[in-house]
Amino acid sequence: MVTSALSENAGMLANLRKIGGFISAGLCTVFAAFTIWLALTGPAGGQMYAVMSSLCMMTTWAFIFWMPQAQVTRFICAISGVVQISLIVALHNGQPFQIDYHMYYFAWLAVLVLLVDWRAILVGAVVTAVHHVGFNFMLPLLAFPGGADFGRVVLHAVAVVIQTAALVWFSFTLEHMLRALSDFSQTFARAASDLDLRANLNADSRTEMGKLGAAANLLISRLHSAMTEVQKTSTCLEDAATQLNTTSDGITRRSNEQVVTTDFLFEKINESSRQIMEVSGVAREANERATMLKTSATHIEDVMRRLQANSDEIGQISSLISAFSEQTNLLALNASIEAARAGDAGKGFAVVANEVRTLSQNVSQSAIDISSKVKALRENIGEAIQGMDVISESASTMQTINTQVNATVEHQAVATEEISSKITDFRRQLTEVVSELGRNHGAIASVAAESQKLSAQTAVFKL
Repeated sequence: MVTSALSENAGMLANLRKIGGFISAGLCTVFAAFTIWLALTGPAGGQMYAVMSSLCMMTTWAFIFWMPQAQVTRFICAISGVVQISLIVALHNGQPFQIDYHMYYFAWLAVLVLLVDWRAILVGAVVTAVHHVGFNFMLPLLAFPGGADFGRVVLHAVAVVIQTAALVWFSFTLEHMLRALSDFSQTFARAASDLDLRANLNADSRTEMGKLGAAANLLISRLHSAMTEVQKTSTCLEDAATQLNTTSDGITRRSNEQVVTTDFLFEKINESSRQIMEVSGVAREANERATMLKTSATHIEDVMRRLQANSDEIGQISSLISAFSEQTNLLALNASIEAARAGDAGKGFAVVANEVRTLSQNVSQSAIDISSKVKALRENIGEAIQGMDVISESASTMQTINTQVNATVEHQAVATEEISSKITDFRRQLTEVVSELGRNHGAIASVAAESQKLSAQTAVFKL
């Protein structure tokens, strides 16, 4: 559509010249009909004018149909109009309106502007000048009423020169503008058809069309630069989209791996939390048992101390018994000595004294054995009390350690629970990131596809 429109615009000059030729030929036909009517209704001898007018008209139409775009056709049209007007002026020989018909020469020169050819105007003006000068000297009555009048010829000539100069300048400018417009149209048609942004118009900045061409060149140049930047940008965008797509795939893959790792870590932390709770239970139970052990050790220590006190009392009693047995032994010895002095009378008493002494010795020996046993018992009880002290101290230390372990375990349980909560939040956020990356992946793919389309669309331009 663009190419056909610009091609029509490119043939505008030829079309205007063709239309101007038909209009000029039509006016010549009107002039010819008027001439023939005047010749046939006028005085005798007018038939020659009718024949000349008819021949001139037919010649004009012949060139119009056979060579409508030829320059000679435009020259024939210019000459034919001047001839037709000259025949009308000649047919009004001796009439008052003869001089008034000279205005048609000026009108005809203005009509020749329709041919868009300053040369045709110049030819018409030259033929008009030759007619006026030639007829003024050779057949003055056929041109001017009252005969030759060179002053009038000069006056008409000045007017013809002024009008011809203005019309030639106007026609030249119009032709130049139309040719420039045709050149612009053809250049734009080729650029639009081939999408070639390297086209450049031959523009003369001294004229308005030149300025228009310069502006068009500037527009094409900027469009060329813009399309070049669009191509570069689309290529960079396509590369960036591809790289971003690859990076997004890598991030998605690593994020999925991180989700799996997070799940594994979450399970391990939950397992550790359960173990910590078990350790906390064991620590509490150990603390309770250490407390019971300390209580038992304290109770046993009290019993041992009472037992030690009782053993001390037994030792004291044993010492009394030993002292009593020694005293008894001494009395029995004295009794035996007195019985021996008494002789036979003291034999019974001696036997009793001897038995008492033997019993006293046995009691003394038993007291010694009891003292020895009590001493050993006291030593054992002292060692047992020391052992109970060690057990009590160990139980206290164990209780303290269990209390610390329990506090540490509880703190660790709280920290583990907090870590578990953080990991749960992290996994949720990571899952959201993976989902967002999935959506972005689709957007990136769409951008890459659009970038490829843009690259394909801009690649058709010739830069």
